[in-house]
Amino acid sequence: MITSSPATAKRRRGDAAAVKALRMAVMERDGGCRANHHRDLVGECEGRVAVAHWGDWRRFKTRGMAPEERHQTKGALALCRRHHQDYDGHQILIVSMTDQGCDGPLFFALKAM
Repeated sequence: MITSSPATAKRRRGDAAAVKALRMAVMERDGGCRANHHRDLVGECEGRVAVAHWGDWRRFKTRGMAPEERHQTKGALALCRRHHQDYDGHQILIVSMTDQGCDGPLFFALKAM
């Protein structure tokens, strides 16, 4: 059995608390899939709504950052399963209309194939 060091365990606990706070704040702010307001451009919603990391806050770009830097509402939005998969698959484009990131208005569009 592999065990983690006390420092790793402490970091994971801190990260988990930040993730939980982020999820609660994003779900309260968005109330559901943010793409739902743009379904004429990106299609109907399908599946469970979850928090997606956006832009420079995508998980692979934030590894190693402190939890309070990594998990910010301006870098996260609520998306249904379909739109989350489309975003991760680079099929839809999500652009912030202000310097507030996901805390401000967003533009959604299908990417040309």
